[in-house]
Amino acid sequence: MIEAALSDSLSEVLGPKPAEKLETLGVSTVGELLRYTPRRYVRRGRASDHTRPEPGEWLTIVGRITRSDLIQMRSRRGQFLKVTVTDDHEVYEASFFNPRFIKNQLRPGARVMMAGTVKYFRDQIQLSHPEWMILPDGEPEVEHVVGSKML
Repeated sequence: MIEAALSDSLSEVLGPKPAEKLETLGVSTVGELLRYTPRRYVRRGRASDHTRPEPGEWLTIVGRITRSDLIQMRSRRGQFLKVTVTDDHEVYEASFFNPRFIKNQLRPGARVMMAGTVKYFRDQIQLSHPEWMILPDGEPEVEHVVGSKML
C-alpha cells in the first residue's frame, strides 16, 4: 500500500512518465489529482450547451463511423486513414498514419469511442492518432467528455 499526503508530488507517487502526462492537465500533486474533474460531460438524451472544445483540449467521443477512406499522402510515400465520426450533434475527423492494421476495423457503420487532442482544420474538429475502441450498440451512456483522459 502506498501512503501519500495531498501535497506530495505525483512524480514521487506515480513516477515521472505518468506525472508528466497529468502535468499537461495542470495536475501535479496528489490533492490536485483527487480534485480534478472533466470540464463538462454530455449525456445521451440531455441537452448540452454544444460549445465546441478548444484546440489542445482532450476530447472523448462516442459515435458512429460514417466514412472511412485511405488517402495517398502528397508530400511523402504512403497512405493515411481518414475516418469521419458523428455523434448526431457534431462531425469529427480522425486521422491514422499507420492504417495497415486498423483499416479493416474502422469501417462505416461501426460504433466507436475515440479520445484525443482537439485540432481544427477549416473549422472541422480533428483528432490525430486518437485512442479508439469499437463499441457494441447501446453502450455507454456518455456521448462525449471534454477534458478527461480515456482510461
